Amino acid sequence: MGCILQSSLTRGLLTLTLNRPAQRNALNMALAEALLEAVSHARSDERVRAILIRGAGEHFCIGPDIEAMADEYEWAFDFSHRVSSLRRLMEVSRIIHDIPIPVVSALHGKVSGPGLALALASDIRIAAESTRLTTGFARFGLSGGYGGVYFLTRLLGSAKARELLLMSPCLDAREGLNMGLVSYVVPSSDLESKAFELAMGLANGPTTSFGCIKQNVNMAEQASISETLDIEAENHVLCTLTSDHREASMAFRERRSPGFIGV
Repeated sequence: MGCILQSSLTRGLLTLTLNRPAQRNALNMALAEALLEAVSHARSDERVRAILIRGAGEHFCIGPDIEAMADEYEWAFDFSHRVSSLRRLMEVSRIIHDIPIPVVSALHGKVSGPGLALALASDIRIAAESTRLTTGFARFGLSGGYGGVYFLTRLLGSAKARELLLMSPCLDAREGLNMGLVSYVVPSSDLESKAFELAMGLANGPTTSFGCIKQNVNMAEQASISETLDIEAENHVLCTLTSDHREASMAFRERRSPGFIGV
């Protein structure tokens, strides 16, 4: 079967490649387990300063592996066991959303179902012009998972989330960009280089600051203004104590680009 999730670390950038090209990177339990393990490990690995998620072959991820689902559920003990097993795997989306380093998804081909959810959990989504996006769950009689409902509702509001989930329209990259599902659209031939350049730039940035920014935004999604200001103040002072802040201040005075080290 080979390695269904390829992993490489280059100068602080961890690249995770979904590697089931023959299945168009459809998500089965084994790939979900591998992703969960990889991002969980990255969370505690100080060498990792940014993550790039991509797909091998012609597609990022076409959605759930419908054929495998029937076989995988065949051995499941009961309803509650199946729920708890799936819920554990879905933690990958929460970790991507909460991990205190930037996460970039490079999208191409078809991006559907849990593939779209994983992309939406990321901080930045860069898409090839040929990318096609869809929720896809309802087309298979499913309701959604891996945070797809959460992220769509947060990004677009409940009315648009209902529309996309119920109707499962297929959106092109430009439509996704105009809607806010995609951050950047680039020529298909440039996706690999542009995604790597963007993600590597983040890996070379002020890591502590990035982590605090993500925490601030996550807090703003659910907390009051007073609670958000509390955490903003705490994180701002924390950042002033970092080597990266001192380096940035010195670089500003010396009119040069800062050299961040991530602490």
